Amino acid sequence: MQKDDGLILSASATITSDTNGTAVSYNPSNDLYGQVVVSVTACDFTTGDETYLLWLEANDGTTWRKLAGIQIPGGVTGTYRMPFSGESARKMAVAAALTQVRPVVDVSGTTPSITFSSFLTKL
Repeated sequence: MQKDDGLILSASATITSDTNGTAVSYNPSNDLYGQVVVSVTACDFTTGDETYLLWLEANDGTTWRKLAGIQIPGGVTGTYRMPFSGESARKMAVAAALTQVRPVVDVSGTTPSITFSSFLTKL
């Protein structure tokens, strides 16, 4: 699996609330297939009601749209893959070409806390 330093979405960080990550210049519609690789090193599930949703959003210069997403099981560490297709990305680009992507984290529950890093790779 090829890892390009320019396609790192997030360095290892602990997230405890909903977060929009930093945008990275990348047009996912230029590739046939790609994926986000997420390495989860800690994931709280103390009270049992914590949930963790991770999204890849793409921007056409005006609007952020969800391109791919996964739910991380509470308390389960490991490597997760979030695939997407260039065809889906092309269909999303309503007004113009997609120019950026960013990770989005949606957490909920009593004590949510997840530590992970993520990057894009072409398939």
